[in-house]
Amino acid sequence: MGGGGALDAMNKSLKQNRAMMNSGAGFERRKNSFYSTGTRKKWTFKKATPAQLQQINLKMSELKKADLRRKAIVLMLSGIVSVALIWAVLTFFGF
Repeated sequence: MGGGGALDAMNKSLKQNRAMMNSGAGFERRKNSFYSTGTRKKWTFKKATPAQLQQINLKMSELKKADLRRKAIVLMLSGIVSVALIWAVLTFFGF
C-alpha cells in the first residue's frame, strides 16, 4: 500500500502549523519585522505630460499589433505543419 510518505509529510506539516498557531508571541515578532515605521522609504513619482502619455499609448498599440501579427503567423505555420504531418502519416500507413 503506497502513500505512506505523503501521509507522514502531511501529518508533520499539520503538527508544525498547530505549533505556530499556539505561539502568539511569534506573530508579533514577525509583524514588527515587516511593518517597521522607522525604515520606510517615501516613494515619489514623476507626473507624465499628455504628450508623453500619447507617445506611450502609440508605442503600446504598435507593440500590440506586432504581437498579434506574430501570433497569427505562428498559428498559420503550426496549422500548415500539423496538416502536412497528418497527411504524411495517413499516406504512409495507407489509411
